[in-house]
Amino acid sequence: MAGHACHLPPWDRVYAFFLRWRNHDLVREFHDRLRRLVRERAGRDSEPGAGVIDSQSVKADAVVGSDSRGFDGGKLINGRKRHVVVDTLGLLLAVMVTAADVGDRAAAQVLLTQVTAAHHPSTQRRAVSSRCSSSPTTDGILDLHQSNDTSPLPRDRRPYA
Repeated sequence: MAGHACHLPPWDRVYAFFLRWRNHDLVREFHDRLRRLVRERAGRDSEPGAGVIDSQSVKADAVVGSDSRGFDGGKLINGRKRHVVVDTLGLLLAVMVTAADVGDRAAAQVLLTQVTAAHHPSTQRRAVSSRCSSSPTTDGILDLHQSNDTSPLPRDRRPYA
């Protein structure tokens, strides 16, 4: 076959490594180490001091279960919503997928708490919303407090794995 990558190991061997890495949270560890290295080579601190948060609603196909979909009334989309936090270089800090009807403020509180715990565990941080200040859903400053189960999302609307 033209273009066949015969030098690659069998797919089941590769998949076994992936499963082992995922189950031991090594994919996150590799990602975090690589991000720190890129930041240092760019002359930045290894840990970010600021970030940007945003979301995108995406239409879900009919085969996607209704329990994992929602209707985003602002964008008129029935589907899911991706919430991401990136640093000032555009490197990924956190990502979460929810039903599209989950509000940006609720998702931001969860994501920013995760980012704060991962990158600044000994200090309480304040994060400014990326939306314009006239937005009724994300107006102002989100206070981040660390505690056990402070998710503002109802249990049936928590992120999908």
